[in-house]
Amino acid sequence: MRIPVAIYPYCAELLPIVKYFEKMQEKYVIARLISPPGLGLGGKDAAYARNHPSVGHIVTDEFYADDLSWTILIITRVFQPNVFNDKKISSIAVSALAAGKKVLYFDNHQKNVPDSIVTLANDYPDDIITITADTQLLNLTIGDGNFKELETPVIIVGGLVAAEDTLEVSLSIADCLQKQGQKITIISKHNHSKILSRRFHSLIHIFNNNELTEVEKIIIINSYMKDLEQSEMPDIIIVEAPDSVMRYNNTIFHDFGIHTYMLCQAMNPDYFVCCIPNDLADGNFIKAINKDLSYRLGAAIGAVHISNIIVDSADITHSKKISYVHTNLGLVKNQIKKQSNEMEISFFDVVKDGADGICAILFD
Repeated sequence: MRIPVAIYPYCAELLPIVKYFEKMQEKYVIARLISPPGLGLGGKDAAYARNHPSVGHIVTDEFYADDLSWTILIITRVFQPNVFNDKKISSIAVSALAAGKKVLYFDNHQKNVPDSIVTLANDYPDDIITITADTQLLNLTIGDGNFKELETPVIIVGGLVAAEDTLEVSLSIADCLQKQGQKITIISKHNHSKILSRRFHSLIHIFNNNELTEVEKIIIINSYMKDLEQSEMPDIIIVEAPDSVMRYNNTIFHDFGIHTYMLCQAMNPDYFVCCIPNDLADGNFIKAINKDLSYRLGAAIGAVHISNIIVDSADITHSKKISYVHTNLGLVKNQIKKQSNEMEISFFDVVKDGADGICAILFD
């Protein structure tokens, strides 16, 4: 019997988790998705947040701690502290505990956990658990700095300018391979992916450690992944790129894909799946960037997922930041049909069709 849970605060970033929640683990089932007021998601299917096909979970924007449909509240930090502040987090947790519910709290780093949540965890050790990014390797010594080659095939999934679909594609590939009997380890940039399985891990604690040099971070990531390979013995490792794989242009730098470059220095990816916004999925453009990406990341583009993202150029000019809207998936289908005849690289819509086609291409 699965344990019914409520997830708060629900937003577009959590849609891939919702889609694969019951496929990737057997302990919990979603009973409620609760969105903060103001996002416009209340009363709508969870997939509305990204204009994806319905998933059968209607979002509410009202929190009732005495709701009998769930027994565990999952709280995850998906907004910046100035949007979803510590006071609100604590208030929700206290209400749930007072109603006799249990709480699982997910955050990117132990130092980000609100003091009030730490106090609650100490006062109610059986009722609230905090789960942050892996921290055991922060005490790892660098040693002689020798690199350790991974023997397990590595798939890296990265976004060209927006990383919205990278988690969904990673989970879809994992689901496809697990159905074939493969044992998977996943490195995600989202700590809340740990909701799904203990075989999900994060590198946030390494990338965000200001006491380490960039070289030390690369060496530790290499050791970390080798340790995972030896302890979990996966057939395939799937890695979600920690940031976008390239800059947008000479004005909007988009972080230059620095963390993804560092990650690919720490391990040699065997396959690269690139997520590309619909309006940038042009065959000639992809041919032009593939040579550069294959040099910097160590693997050429093996397959392309076209997302239903359209970059909002007008807002970029005003805000100097990447922003986008989610268009109809029918436009993605038309783009795939238009480009496929001209490209050696295969195009897919993982959201609608799953990752079976990508897996067949990569491993054929």
